[in-house]
Amino acid sequence: MNLGTIKAGEEKEVEYELRITEVNIDRKALPAKDNKLVEPQIIAVNKVNVIANKMQKAVESNEYKLQLEEGKLSLNLSTDKASDYILSKGDTLTYTARIEDVSNIEKLEKLQLAVNIPDGIEIQKTQTKNNVENQDDSKVDIQTNNNTVTFNLDNYNIEDSMDFIVETKVGNAERNSWCYCKSKSNKCRRTYFDVISNKVQL
Repeated sequence: MNLGTIKAGEEKEVEYELRITEVNIDRKALPAKDNKLVEPQIIAVNKVNVIANKMQKAVESNEYKLQLEEGKLSLNLSTDKASDYILSKGDTLTYTARIEDVSNIEKLEKLQLAVNIPDGIEIQKTQTKNNVENQDDSKVDIQTNNNTVTFNLDNYNIEDSMDFIVETKVGNAERNSWCYCKSKSNKCRRTYFDVISNKVQL
């Protein structure tokens, strides 16, 4: 990433998103205890470095460590605007959340997905779109409470492919507006998160 010229005493802030898509473990090499494999502790180490003209070597940051656990749900949040698009007051912005069961559970029960919309961005419409033919969307209960839209499903089959959609309009939003969604179900009691940001011209 090219940051251009930074003058003496000047600071520049860099934001980036990190997504872990795959973790490779040689399960044949795992130790066993009481006839069960001992699951390893997986740590993702993240750091950045900076180099500029007239510098002989890069300057490295500290290490930021994240502990990873095996997930049971795959959750993705996106918008209809590119990440470098600058929003203005009055613009429309559509958030789309997608969820997949990656745990080999045949059916998720009492699935709940909540999308938290940033302050200053107004909710205009909520809906779902099932990408599987002959599937009925009427089983989805949608509730809006202030800036949070919650989608509730009694049952979610692994063959379902559904979009959870929130259409919004930009008002007096902050320069960096962060939206996050979270999901859980009876058989996946841990809560799963995804987050996305959009820039707004004040």
